[in-house]
Amino acid sequence: MKTSNSDFTVDFLLIGFPKTGTTALASCLAQHPDVCFSAMKEPFYHCTDLPGRRVITHETAYQKQFQPDHPHQLRGEATACYIYSPAALKRIHSRYPQAKIIIMLRNPLELIPSLHANQVRVFDESLTDLADAWHAQAERKAGKNIPKRCREPKFLDYATMAKQAHHIQQVIKYLPSHALLYHFLDDWKANPQDVFNRTCQFLGISTLPLPPQQRNSALSYTNQKHQTLASMIRLITQNPTLLRWKTNVGIPDLKTETWMRKKLMQEVKTPPQLSEALQSEIWNELKADVQQLEQLTQRSLTHWQP
Repeated sequence: MKTSNSDFTVDFLLIGFPKTGTTALASCLAQHPDVCFSAMKEPFYHCTDLPGRRVITHETAYQKQFQPDHPHQLRGEATACYIYSPAALKRIHSRYPQAKIIIMLRNPLELIPSLHANQVRVFDESLTDLADAWHAQAERKAGKNIPKRCREPKFLDYATMAKQAHHIQQVIKYLPSHALLYHFLDDWKANPQDVFNRTCQFLGISTLPLPPQQRNSALSYTNQKHQTLASMIRLITQNPTLLRWKTNVGIPDLKTETWMRKKLMQEVKTPPQLSEALQSEIWNELKADVQQLEQLTQRSLTHWQP
Protein backbone atom coordinates (compact mmCIF):
# COMPACT_ATOMS: atom_id res chain seq x y z
CA MET A 1 0.00 0.00 0.00
CA LYS A 2 1.20 3.51 -0.77
CA THR A 3 2.25 5.40 2.31
CA SER A 4 3.01 9.01 1.36
CA ASN A 5 0.32 11.66 1.87
CA SER A 6 0.22 12.50 -1.85
CA ASP A 7 -0.55 8.87 -2.63
CA PHE A 8 -3.06 8.38 0.18
CA THR A 9 -6.13 6.40 -0.80
CA VAL A 10 -9.00 4.53 0.79
CA ASP A 11 -9.59 1.12 -0.76
CA PHE A 12 -13.13 0.40 0.42
CA LEU A 13 -15.99 2.05 2.29
CA LEU A 14 -19.19 0.86 3.94
CA ILE A 15 -21.45 3.75 3.01
CA GLY A 16 -24.90 2.62 4.22
CA PHE A 17 -27.48 2.06 5.39
CA PRO A 18 -27.70 2.88 9.10
CA LYS A 19 -29.09 0.14 11.38
CA THR A 20 -28.50 -2.63 8.83
CA GLY A 21 -25.54 -4.43 10.40
CA THR A 22 -22.73 -2.13 9.26
CA THR A 23 -21.21 -2.03 12.75
CA ALA A 24 -21.01 -5.82 12.94
CA LEU A 25 -19.47 -6.23 9.49
CA ALA A 26 -17.07 -3.33 10.05
CA SER A 27 -15.89 -4.80 13.35
CA CYS A 28 -15.13 -8.12 11.63
CA LEU A 29 -13.25 -6.46 8.78
CA ALA A 30 -11.26 -4.37 11.26
CA GLN A 31 -9.88 -7.60 12.73
CA HIS A 32 -8.72 -8.97 9.36
CA PRO A 33 -4.90 -8.95 9.10
CA ASP A 34 -5.06 -7.56 5.56
CA VAL A 35 -7.21 -4.58 6.54
CA CYS A 36 -6.32 -1.26 8.14
CA PHE A 37 -9.63 0.10 9.38
CA SER A 38 -10.10 3.71 10.47
CA ALA A 39 -9.62 4.20 14.20
CA MET A 40 -12.98 5.97 14.35
CA LYS A 41 -15.70 3.79 12.87
CA GLU A 42 -17.75 6.71 11.56
CA PRO A 43 -15.60 9.78 10.92
CA PHE A 44 -18.26 11.43 8.69
CA TYR A 45 -15.34 13.12 6.93
CA HIS A 46 -16.67 13.22 3.39
CA CYS A 47 -20.27 14.36 4.10
CA THR A 48 -19.64 18.10 4.01
CA ASP A 49 -23.37 18.65 3.40
CA LEU A 50 -24.26 17.13 6.80
CA PRO A 51 -22.41 19.55 9.09
CA GLY A 52 -24.38 18.51 12.16
CA ARG A 53 -22.86 15.04 12.05
CA ARG A 54 -19.37 15.66 10.65
CA VAL A 55 -16.60 14.73 13.12
CA ILE A 56 -13.34 14.69 11.15
CA THR A 57 -13.06 17.89 9.09
CA HIS A 58 -9.40 18.05 7.97
CA GLU A 59 -7.49 15.80 5.58
CA THR A 60 -4.53 15.39 7.92
CA ALA A 61 -6.75 14.23 10.75
CA TYR A 62 -8.55 11.85 8.40
CA GLN A 63 -5.33 10.27 7.17
CA LYS A 64 -4.18 9.81 10.77
CA GLN A 65 -7.20 7.57 11.28
CA PHE A 66 -5.36 4.90 9.28
CA GLN A 67 -2.24 3.38 10.82
CA PRO A 68 -1.40 0.25 8.79
CA ASP A 69 0.66 -2.54 10.33
CA HIS A 70 2.21 -3.39 6.97
CA PRO A 71 2.23 -1.67 3.57
CA HIS A 72 -0.09 -4.14 1.85
CA GLN A 73 -3.11 -3.63 4.08
CA LEU A 74 -6.28 -2.23 2.53
CA ARG A 75 -7.57 0.97 4.08
CA GLY A 76 -11.29 0.97 4.85
CA GLU A 77 -13.86 2.90 6.80
CA ALA A 78 -17.59 2.78 7.51
CA THR A 79 -19.82 5.83 7.70
CA ALA A 80 -23.36 4.63 7.08
CA CYS A 81 -24.66 8.14 6.42
CA TYR A 82 -22.52 8.65 3.32
CA ILE A 83 -25.41 7.04 1.46
CA TYR A 84 -27.47 10.17 2.19
CA SER A 85 -24.77 12.64 1.18
CA PRO A 86 -24.31 13.63 -2.48
CA ALA A 87 -21.24 15.59 -1.40
CA ALA A 88 -19.69 12.44 0.09
CA LEU A 89 -20.44 10.38 -3.01
CA LYS A 90 -18.81 13.01 -5.25
CA ARG A 91 -15.73 13.27 -3.00
CA ILE A 92 -15.29 9.51 -2.76
CA HIS A 93 -15.52 9.12 -6.53
CA SER A 94 -13.12 12.01 -7.12
CA ARG A 95 -10.53 11.06 -4.51
CA TYR A 96 -10.69 7.25 -4.57
CA PRO A 97 -11.90 6.24 -8.04
CA GLN A 98 -10.77 2.62 -7.50
CA ALA A 99 -12.47 2.24 -4.10
CA LYS A 100 -14.93 -0.59 -3.60
CA ILE A 101 -18.27 0.20 -1.97
CA ILE A 102 -20.33 -2.00 0.36
CA ILE A 103 -24.01 -1.29 1.01
CA MET A 104 -26.13 -3.18 3.54
CA LEU A 105 -29.91 -3.35 3.17
CA ARG A 106 -32.91 -4.09 5.36
CA ASN A 107 -36.67 -4.49 5.26
CA PRO A 108 -38.03 -0.93 5.67
CA LEU A 109 -40.66 -2.17 8.12
CA GLU A 110 -37.73 -3.07 10.40
CA LEU A 111 -35.41 -0.27 9.31
CA ILE A 112 -37.73 2.62 10.13
CA PRO A 113 -38.47 1.55 13.74
CA SER A 114 -34.74 1.04 14.28
CA LEU A 115 -33.88 4.45 12.78
CA HIS A 116 -36.50 6.10 14.97
CA ALA A 117 -35.37 4.26 18.10
CA ASN A 118 -31.80 5.35 17.46
CA GLN A 119 -32.84 8.98 17.01
CA VAL A 120 -34.71 8.81 20.33
CA ARG A 121 -31.78 7.18 22.09
CA VAL A 122 -29.31 9.84 20.97
CA PHE A 123 -31.75 12.67 21.82
CA ASP A 124 -32.15 13.82 18.21
CA GLU A 125 -35.83 12.81 18.31
CA SER A 126 -38.34 14.12 20.87
CA LEU A 127 -41.36 12.12 19.69
CA THR A 128 -40.90 8.75 21.33
CA ASP A 129 -43.92 7.16 19.62
CA LEU A 130 -43.07 6.10 16.09
CA ALA A 131 -46.57 6.85 14.78
CA ASP A 132 -46.30 10.44 16.03
CA ALA A 133 -42.84 10.81 14.45
CA TRP A 134 -44.05 9.30 11.16
CA HIS A 135 -47.01 11.68 10.97
CA ALA A 136 -44.81 14.67 11.84
CA GLN A 137 -42.60 14.26 8.76
CA ALA A 138 -44.44 16.79 6.59
CA GLU A 139 -44.25 19.65 9.08
CA ARG A 140 -40.63 18.83 9.86
CA LYS A 141 -39.75 19.07 6.18
CA ALA A 142 -41.19 22.58 6.44
CA GLY A 143 -38.83 23.30 9.35
CA LYS A 144 -41.43 22.98 12.11
CA ASN A 145 -41.39 20.88 15.29
CA ILE A 146 -37.65 20.16 15.06
CA PRO A 147 -36.22 19.12 18.46
CA LYS A 148 -33.74 21.64 19.84
CA ARG A 149 -31.10 18.94 20.34
CA CYS A 150 -31.42 17.48 16.85
CA ARG A 151 -28.06 17.57 15.10
CA GLU A 152 -29.36 16.85 11.61
CA PRO A 153 -33.08 17.46 10.86
CA LYS A 154 -32.82 15.54 7.57
CA PHE A 155 -32.59 12.35 9.61
CA LEU A 156 -36.12 12.88 10.94
CA ASP A 157 -37.48 12.22 7.44
CA TYR A 158 -37.83 8.50 8.02
CA ALA A 159 -39.56 7.71 4.73
CA THR A 160 -36.79 9.26 2.67
CA MET A 161 -34.10 7.61 4.79
CA ALA A 162 -35.68 4.21 4.19
CA LYS A 163 -36.01 4.58 0.40
CA GLN A 164 -32.99 2.41 -0.25
CA ALA A 165 -33.36 2.07 -4.02
CA HIS A 166 -33.64 5.84 -4.37
CA HIS A 167 -30.36 6.39 -2.57
CA ILE A 168 -28.60 3.58 -4.44
CA GLN A 169 -29.61 5.24 -7.70
CA GLN A 170 -27.85 8.37 -6.44
CA VAL A 171 -24.78 6.26 -5.67
CA ILE A 172 -24.72 4.83 -9.17
CA LYS A 173 -24.63 8.37 -10.59
CA TYR A 174 -21.21 8.86 -9.03
CA LEU A 175 -19.75 5.40 -8.47
CA PRO A 176 -19.45 2.48 -10.93
CA SER A 177 -21.97 -0.30 -10.37
CA HIS A 178 -19.31 -3.01 -10.75
CA ALA A 179 -17.59 -1.64 -7.64
CA LEU A 180 -20.72 -2.09 -5.49
CA LEU A 181 -21.50 -5.02 -3.22
CA TYR A 182 -24.95 -5.41 -1.64
CA HIS A 183 -25.67 -7.36 1.52
CA PHE A 184 -29.01 -7.93 3.24
CA LEU A 185 -29.30 -7.94 7.02
CA ASP A 186 -31.50 -11.04 6.67
CA ASP A 187 -28.49 -12.88 5.20
CA TRP A 188 -26.15 -11.63 7.92
CA LYS A 189 -28.52 -12.90 10.60
CA ALA A 190 -28.90 -16.25 8.86
CA ASN A 191 -25.24 -16.88 7.96
CA PRO A 192 -22.75 -14.13 8.89
CA GLN A 193 -19.80 -16.30 7.88
CA ASP A 194 -21.08 -16.50 4.31
CA VAL A 195 -21.58 -12.72 4.15
CA PHE A 196 -18.09 -12.17 5.56
CA ASN A 197 -16.62 -14.60 3.02
CA ARG A 198 -18.30 -12.83 0.12
CA THR A 199 -17.05 -9.49 1.42
CA CYS A 200 -13.48 -10.77 1.64
CA GLN A 201 -13.68 -12.18 -1.89
CA PHE A 202 -15.05 -8.86 -3.15
CA LEU A 203 -12.13 -7.02 -1.54
CA GLY A 204 -9.57 -9.55 -2.77
CA ILE A 205 -8.39 -10.64 0.68
CA SER A 206 -8.25 -14.10 2.21
CA THR A 207 -11.39 -15.63 3.70
CA LEU A 208 -11.01 -16.38 7.40
CA PRO A 209 -13.22 -17.69 10.21
CA LEU A 210 -15.64 -15.03 11.37
CA PRO A 211 -14.07 -13.06 14.25
CA PRO A 212 -16.06 -11.76 17.24
CA GLN A 213 -18.44 -9.05 16.09
CA GLN A 214 -19.58 -5.86 17.73
CA ARG A 215 -23.32 -5.40 18.19
CA ASN A 216 -24.92 -1.97 17.96
CA SER A 217 -28.69 -2.14 18.16
CA ALA A 218 -30.75 1.01 18.61
CA LEU A 219 -33.34 -1.11 20.38
CA SER A 220 -30.99 -2.52 23.02
CA TYR A 221 -31.48 0.41 25.38
CA THR A 222 -33.78 3.39 25.55
CA ASN A 223 -33.90 6.57 27.60
CA GLN A 224 -36.42 5.64 30.29
CA LYS A 225 -34.53 6.66 33.42
CA HIS A 226 -31.93 9.26 34.39
CA GLN A 227 -32.72 11.11 31.16
CA THR A 228 -31.17 14.42 32.20
CA LEU A 229 -27.84 12.90 33.17
CA ALA A 230 -27.89 10.60 30.16
CA SER A 231 -28.51 13.52 27.80
CA MET A 232 -25.62 15.45 29.33
CA ILE A 233 -23.25 12.53 28.83
CA ARG A 234 -24.59 12.01 25.32
CA LEU A 235 -23.85 15.68 24.58
CA ILE A 236 -20.26 15.14 25.68
CA THR A 237 -19.71 11.81 23.93
CA GLN A 238 -21.50 12.58 20.65
CA ASN A 239 -20.87 16.28 20.11
CA PRO A 240 -18.88 16.54 16.85
CA THR A 241 -16.76 19.45 18.09
CA LEU A 242 -15.76 17.62 21.25
CA LEU A 243 -15.13 14.42 19.32
CA ARG A 244 -12.82 16.31 16.96
CA TRP A 245 -10.94 17.82 19.90
CA LYS A 246 -10.59 14.43 21.58
CA THR A 247 -9.29 12.90 18.36
CA ASN A 248 -6.83 15.73 17.71
CA VAL A 249 -5.28 15.56 21.19
CA GLY A 250 -5.22 11.76 21.21
CA ILE A 251 -7.61 11.10 24.12
CA PRO A 252 -8.55 7.40 24.02
CA ASP A 253 -12.09 6.07 24.00
CA LEU A 254 -13.14 5.97 27.65
CA LYS A 255 -16.09 3.65 26.92
CA THR A 256 -18.53 6.22 28.32
CA GLU A 257 -21.18 5.04 25.86
CA THR A 258 -21.04 1.49 27.18
CA TRP A 259 -21.13 2.69 30.79
CA MET A 260 -24.07 4.99 30.09
CA ARG A 261 -26.09 2.21 28.53
CA LYS A 262 -25.56 -0.09 31.47
CA LYS A 263 -26.08 2.45 34.24
CA LEU A 264 -28.41 5.14 32.98
CA MET A 265 -30.69 3.52 30.43
CA GLN A 266 -33.44 0.93 30.43
CA GLU A 267 -32.76 -2.29 28.52
CA VAL A 268 -35.34 -3.28 25.91
CA LYS A 269 -35.85 -7.01 25.41
CA THR A 270 -38.17 -6.89 22.38
CA PRO A 271 -38.68 -4.24 19.70
CA PRO A 272 -41.97 -2.31 19.61
CA GLN A 273 -44.68 -3.80 17.42
CA LEU A 274 -46.10 -1.69 14.60
CA SER A 275 -49.86 -1.48 14.36
CA GLU A 276 -51.39 -2.88 11.19
CA ALA A 277 -52.49 0.63 10.21
CA LEU A 278 -48.97 2.05 10.55
CA GLN A 279 -47.46 -0.94 8.76
CA SER A 280 -49.85 -0.32 5.88
CA GLU A 281 -48.99 3.40 5.77
CA ILE A 282 -45.27 2.74 5.71
CA TRP A 283 -45.51 -0.04 3.15
CA ASN A 284 -47.71 2.00 0.80
CA GLU A 285 -45.17 4.82 0.99
CA LEU A 286 -42.21 2.55 0.25
CA LYS A 287 -43.66 -0.23 -1.90
CA ALA A 288 -42.50 1.30 -5.19
CA ASP A 289 -39.01 1.79 -3.81
CA VAL A 290 -38.85 -1.86 -2.71
CA GLN A 291 -39.84 -2.93 -6.22
CA GLN A 292 -37.01 -0.81 -7.62
CA LEU A 293 -34.66 -2.38 -5.08
CA GLU A 294 -35.61 -5.82 -6.38
CA GLN A 295 -34.54 -4.73 -9.87
CA LEU A 296 -31.27 -3.20 -8.67
CA THR A 297 -30.23 -6.21 -6.60
CA GLN A 298 -31.83 -8.90 -8.79
CA ARG A 299 -33.47 -10.38 -5.74
CA SER A 300 -37.08 -11.11 -4.81
CA LEU A 301 -38.18 -9.21 -1.70
CA THR A 302 -41.82 -10.31 -1.60
CA HIS A 303 -41.26 -11.75 1.88
CA TRP A 304 -40.87 -8.19 3.17
CA GLN A 305 -44.48 -7.32 2.44
CA PRO A 306 -46.68 -7.37 5.56
